Amino acid sequence: EDPKAKAKYLKEIEKLFVDKEELEKQELLEELHKSYGTKNFKKLAKEFIKKFGFPEDWRILLLFLDLEDKKLVLTALEKLKNDFPNRSLNEKQNIVSKLKVLALSPKDEEIAFKVDKILRELNF
Repeated sequence: EDPKAKAKYLKEIEKLFVDKEELEKQELLEELHKSYGTKNFKKLAKEFIKKFGFPEDWRILLLFLDLEDKKLVLTALEKLKNDFPNRSLNEKQNIVSKLKVLALSPKDEEIAFKVDKILRELNF
């Protein structure tokens, strides 16, 4: 009857019916979110990419923009740009805001150029 206990119970039952690989992917995504801003984030990001490929989730891609790995950042930028038309207005605003912040504090000239180009292309 306790709503919290019921929710926890249902979550555990769901695990029985979920693909093991998908479950591992979701757990690693949760770890990525929790480790954002820590030294462990880059390691987990690379682990995720190695196991599952580059993430499709735009929220995770935004987190990847803060990595210090130029190749990963450029790939995340390209994926965000390609997926942009599929996002809601609110999601688009979040993406553009993050890109504008990144443009103001570039870590790398190539990344700054790419961000500027994407912002012009999105024309948002």
